[in-house]
Amino acid sequence: MLIALRVLEGIGEGVTFPSMHALLSRWIPPLERTRAVTFIYSGSQLGTVIGMPLSGVLCDHGFAGGWPSVFYVCGAAGCLWAFAWFALSHSSPSAHPRISVAELNYIETSLESCETSRKPPVPWTKIATSLPFWACTAAQFANNWGVYTLLTCLPKYMHDVLQFDMTQNGILSSLPYLAAWLLSIGGGQLADWLRAPGRLQTGTV
Repeated sequence: MLIALRVLEGIGEGVTFPSMHALLSRWIPPLERTRAVTFIYSGSQLGTVIGMPLSGVLCDHGFAGGWPSVFYVCGAAGCLWAFAWFALSHSSPSAHPRISVAELNYIETSLESCETSRKPPVPWTKIATSLPFWACTAAQFANNWGVYTLLTCLPKYMHDVLQFDMTQNGILSSLPYLAAWLLSIGGGQLADWLRAPGRLQTGTV
């Protein structure tokens, strides 16, 4: 059951990041995208910063025998977030019923320069030989390796080797994600500042 549920969770989550890229391309002006994307994606680190200490406290002091309460609380929070998302999010600015006219005009005007009337073919050769693409691929691979190694092994190390209780474990295990959250937001701001007219090109950044 655990493996089957994890497979279903992966199928559901697998479309998240591609969907967010498609959504952000309709909402975020080009020169604001780096900081917007890093701010939004850094939510996964912020969620870990909140979730790990909370899980530690729930394991030590929670209801339903301690550790099961982590699943109830996180599951309920996920359901509440989903309801809020379905009620508040929209596919494009023009489909949003509560957007101001000024914001709608600003977004649509900013996006006009990057719209195209036809779908160009995917330049697979240029992608495969692009140094910025391979730099991003290597960075993403290293990031995922580090994130999941820390996520799965650090709490166990804190508990088994350093002998911290679950509350202390949760707080200390969240610190790398706090650093990642702060650095990713700062990195996004810096990247968009460097991409401004007269500074550096996007590929260089």
